[in-house]
Amino acid sequence: MNYNKHYELLIKKHGLAKRPSTGYYERHHIMMRSHGGSDDDDNLVWLTAKAHYLAHFLLWKIFRDKSSSFAFHQMTITSYDRPRVYSGKVYENCRKDMAAALSKNNPMFDPEIVKKISGDNHFMKNELVRQEYSINRKGEGNPCFGKRGPRNSRLMTPAGEFKSITEAAKHFNIDPNTVYRRLRQDSENWYKLLA
Repeated sequence: MNYNKHYELLIKKHGLAKRPSTGYYERHHIMMRSHGGSDDDDNLVWLTAKAHYLAHFLLWKIFRDKSSSFAFHQMTITSYDRPRVYSGKVYENCRKDMAAALSKNNPMFDPEIVKKISGDNHFMKNELVRQEYSINRKGEGNPCFGKRGPRNSRLMTPAGEFKSITEAAKHFNIDPNTVYRRLRQDSENWYKLLA
């Protein structure tokens, strides 16, 4: 399939030089900045959300590099105000390309560094280092000493007070992560951690 041709047709058919006064539109760089494109008006168009998504899908299919993989992956991330739907196969391929691009020139894939930090060379393999590390992390040396984690803190909800997030989750018959998320996102202060 000629992805370049489809991309050019998409931009020609759906790209608008000026933002329309009605409807939802997103600004798009015709030539990606990472590929030498500029912020000049002749390189920018307004696209509907669907056309913008398809444009980045086509750019990813054309280039298959780090920047196009990342840009398309960002388009696939969903949020409460921007739901995006894509197939599992497309997501898998995009993630594989992104991972391959990120692993290039990554020092953690250098055989010398891998050898240095793995096996018998790992600093925790040394018994004296492990004992010293353990002693230094006990009691007041532990950064979490005297602190209560959110899962062990008392919680106030619309249904009353609970000893922990886990107890509240059992009461509501939901996952503790859902309670924790409600706690973080609650603007009405219905969910509160108590000291």
